[in-house]
Amino acid sequence: MSTQLYVRSIYTLLSSMCTVQGIVKKAKAFGYAAVALVDRNVLSGAMAFRRECEKEGIRPVYGMELDVEADERVFPVVLYARNDEGFTNLMKLSSHINTKDLKTVDPDTFRSFTPGNIVMLLSDAMPLTSALDRGDDIRRCLDRQKEIFGERYVVGLADHDIAINARRDIRMKSILKDEGIVTVAVSRTFYPEKEDYREYEILKCIRDKRTLDDNVYYDEGRYFLNREETEDLYDADDIRNAERLALMCDVRCEQHTSLPLYPTPGGISSKDYLVALCKEGLRRRLKGKNETSYTKRLEYELKTIIDMHFEDYFLIVYDFILYAKKSGIMVGPGRGSAAGSLVSYCLGITDIDPIRYGLLFERFLNPERISMPDIDTDFPDDRRSEMFTYVRDKYGIDHVGHIMAFGTMKARQVLRDVGRVLKYSNAELDMITKSIPSSYYNTTLEDAYNSSPLFRQRIESQQKYRELFRIARKLEGFPRHETIHPAGVVMSRLPLEEVVPLSRVEADLFSTQYTMEYLESLGLIKMDFLGLRNLGLIT
Repeated sequence: MSTQLYVRSIYTLLSSMCTVQGIVKKAKAFGYAAVALVDRNVLSGAMAFRRECEKEGIRPVYGMELDVEADERVFPVVLYARNDEGFTNLMKLSSHINTKDLKTVDPDTFRSFTPGNIVMLLSDAMPLTSALDRGDDIRRCLDRQKEIFGERYVVGLADHDIAINARRDIRMKSILKDEGIVTVAVSRTFYPEKEDYREYEILKCIRDKRTLDDNVYYDEGRYFLNREETEDLYDADDIRNAERLALMCDVRCEQHTSLPLYPTPGGISSKDYLVALCKEGLRRRLKGKNETSYTKRLEYELKTIIDMHFEDYFLIVYDFILYAKKSGIMVGPGRGSAAGSLVSYCLGITDIDPIRYGLLFERFLNPERISMPDIDTDFPDDRRSEMFTYVRDKYGIDHVGHIMAFGTMKARQVLRDVGRVLKYSNAELDMITKSIPSSYYNTTLEDAYNSSPLFRQRIESQQKYRELFRIARKLEGFPRHETIHPAGVVMSRLPLEEVVPLSRVEADLFSTQYTMEYLESLGLIKMDFLGLRNLGLIT
């Protein structure tokens, strides 16, 4: 089973040109049976990677690179998840790094997250490499390596396409073999095609705010190698060891039931409490009148909700909306398909009578199409944060978080970024970017070129501007920085770091590393707290 053990994706921000979809499609085209996604410190692309691998029939290998600091030096290390325990530890380690804004971890912390993982040291950056260069005591160095990284690790033969590194690896390999340490073929991949090298260099210069003339990197040859190129670089046994490593990795990412349990009064079950609240709410809404159609509809909706095990969801929403109303925080009357639920109306979640207006419950929740309920709630924009604070304090800071989103390199932004790296003047960049009409805010460069005669004319006026346009198109749409979903809140029964990797937003605010489209498949509930200026004005 051929494999590619190290591809960095665009989720290592401004440090790769490889999209998750592109990685898997390239692996499929080259006949690789497995491919490893290895980003630095983050797992943001893991769920997208899983979906693409399932689609293409490729075995996914989940890895993460991080830096371990020991003996006043920093060593890059790769962890590969062998199983679900290992993947959970990867998530926890990534959360540990990103919620504490760490650049490195110490050896003790590192080893505490290694159960269920394969530890791989890289041959161009580990204690043994320095010992060989300096002529130090090899035995002593190997013993220290085990103290830092644990007894069990493999060594990835990296940068093998550089002759001096290949010669070093040959010498190193014989030493490691005598120690019973396995070596594997690892070609680190940062961009898709050999011809993408210059664009990749420009991307890194954008990251580090350098010009291309100031570039201090050398990563030529870090493109996605095909199988023949890999076989030319590495010994057959190292390639076989890479394949064995991939086969050892079997992560299932099983779904958890992660909705928090609502703390009901007196130990009553969530089901019974929901039914009691709804019956009382219906009596209040009907002002004591007996309406058979309402009673039957309520019984039907409650049966559906309870059969689908969503009773805690409705109680949680009921509770924070009740808190808002008691606190003088204006709440919208109802939004979207949730307005079709009589249960929501009885609980005071919405103020719209779905029977009076002929609204369908099945648009909101349908037992024939299993999906999470989705109740969006509107609050004044200046009090939305109070609502988040309430649910975070009630269910715990480890169980409630924001949802990650990414700011991307849009048309004007990417032109300016690339232009600065190429040392174009501000006047030139203003002239080009301002020729894209402001009404084209979310347009692509290609659409702007086809739709705006002035923009097209200025791009075509000089070869250097055509080159700027060509490079910018290759980098357009890549994530540029982390941000958070403007309304999304995620809640979990388990601590969030056991279900999803986290990043820190502010001192005591965390967000998921996954974007919203991957949370439901993990059993997480997403709620939208929308902040509306109009509600503030009405108040």
